[in-house]
Amino acid sequence: KQKTAYEIGVRLVGSEMCIRDRVGSGQVLTKKANGKFCIVSLSITAVGKRAGFFTTFMQVGYDSKGNELETDGVAEIYHASGKPPVSGTIQPGATIEKEIIFDVAADASLVTVELHGDFSSDGQKVTVG
Repeated sequence: KQKTAYEIGVRLVGSEMCIRDRVGSGQVLTKKANGKFCIVSLSITAVGKRAGFFTTFMQVGYDSKGNELETDGVAEIYHASGKPPVSGTIQPGATIEKEIIFDVAADASLVTVELHGDFSSDGQKVTVG
C-alpha cells in the first residue's frame, strides 16, 4: 500500500465491466467508448492527520500494448450518477469508494493501474488484469 497522504487499495469490478461500449443513461447523458470502458473500483482512506485531496485525473492505466491511458472524466461523471465527484477532499480517517474509468482499445486489455495518493507521490503500480 502507498504511504503518502492516502492509503489506497484497488480491485477490478469484474471482467464484464471491460466490455462496456458506453456509460450513462438515456440518450443525452451517455458517452460511447472509442474502444471499451474498463471500470476500476478504489477504496481511498486518508491516513494522515490532515484532510487530503483525491482526484481521479492523477491515476494512470496501462494496456496490454504498453500504452499509457488517462482516466475518462466525462465517462466517470455520466457513470457516477449520485456518487462522489471526480475530485474531492477526504477528512482524516475517512474512506470513500470511487470508480475510475479507462477507455481501452478494443484489441487491448487493461493490465496495470498506477495509483497516486497525492500530487507529489511517485505512485504505485497495481496489476488489475
